[in-house]
Amino acid sequence: MQSAKDDHTVALPGRTDFLCNSLRSRTPPSCAGAGFPRSIWALGLVSLFMDISSEMIHALLPVYLVSVLGASMTAVGSSKASRRRLR
Repeated sequence: MQSAKDDHTVALPGRTDFLCNSLRSRTPPSCAGAGFPRSIWALGLVSLFMDISSEMIHALLPVYLVSVLGASMTAVGSSKASRRRLR
């Protein structure tokens, strides 16, 4: 019979033993604070930075339309108003 020390499973509140067992090869034996694998954290950070960059571009788009493409402020304002009505 294996002891609990060799088993590497810990019952954590709100988590199942399956989570700790599936993460056993990547985490310390206690499995405390493991939560998610490193690849999930990486995907989350990539998603965060993509959201930030799209918000930055979205904020600068009217400036680009007026200064570089030569669109009138009326056209930019009316396109923004029509997008808000479609939501």
